[in-house]
Amino acid sequence: MHQISEENVHLTFKHALLAKKHGDFVVAIGKRLQKHENLMVQEYGYSIEQYGKLIQYYATQSLMYSKLLMQGHHVADFYTKAVESRMMAAKVHSMAVSIYSRAIEETIDRVSDRMCLY
Repeated sequence: MHQISEENVHLTFKHALLAKKHGDFVVAIGKRLQKHENLMVQEYGYSIEQYGKLIQYYATQSLMYSKLLMQGHHVADFYTKAVESRMMAAKVHSMAVSIYSRAIEETIDRVSDRMCLY
């Protein structure tokens, strides 16, 4: 069986904590966008908030497996699941950033259109 180093266990835990913070941040951005005057930006905010919650879900899974590893349950399957969950959190985070970029583009386009009218 493959031995998992303590360094890898701690890195896995550290990365899971970071993913959790990213999820919290994404949820906060989504909620902030929901307060925007533009309805389309508000809709982006709702989507971003949901992506943030999904990031939190995957990060929590990764944390759970990481904690099991830290308790001495050095099972390769736990390590694999911790890493896969964190990777899913990163993938969803990327999707949230993409939606946020669209919201920013829309806001900039709207402001630019207004400025051209004057």
